[in-house]
Amino acid sequence: MLRRLSLTLLLALPFLAWVLWQVPDTDAPSQSAPSVDATYQWQAYGTRLWYNQHDANTTTRTALYAQRVTYLDRAQQSDLTQPILLRQSGERLLISQSLFGQTQGEDQLTLTQDVRIAQFRPSDNPSNQAWSKWRQLETQVLHYTPADDHAQSPVTTRMYTPQSFTRSQRFELDLTTQQLHLRDQVLTRHWPKLDQVPALHRQRFDSLPPRAPQS
Repeated sequence: MLRRLSLTLLLALPFLAWVLWQVPDTDAPSQSAPSVDATYQWQAYGTRLWYNQHDANTTTRTALYAQRVTYLDRAQQSDLTQPILLRQSGERLLISQSLFGQTQGEDQLTLTQDVRIAQFRPSDNPSNQAWSKWRQLETQVLHYTPADDHAQSPVTTRMYTPQSFTRSQRFELDLTTQQLHLRDQVLTRHWPKLDQVPALHRQRFDSLPPRAPQS
């Protein structure tokens, strides 16, 4: 009798082990919860042609504005768009930007933006095409939290809902005083590859020039 009971227990052990294996571990982290912070970096470009008011024969007539935005999204919600507009008014280059984003719950969204401008010299001869060096305009670190009515930033920000934000800002560059001439500052660099850009922002790179200025 004892031998039969021992044999039954031995045969039942694999089944008991399988049953215990199927019991979910309540302490295990959820697969849907983000385990690490998501950090994205990309570059958005806008271009606008202008002509030298004093010399119609000047060939350096194309401006490029680029803004690099790096943001840390604890909710892994890469929902951020930033349209760029360039406009010339007399000898002033007007740069308008609008920033829209979304946060979830109590997560904080941190943006570090580096605003720069560069100039492109077009030419029928590719060897004569060149970019100027970047010219630093400003650098800001913006912190957005859903509970705040305003972002912790010197830039005016209005919260439309507890989880969303929007910001608009304008830069004005005096083309006479800024002296955005190429001179001998010739630097080139390839544009970001699509696999280096978050999927939600790849539409920005549908039609890229072959070269971009050195960071």
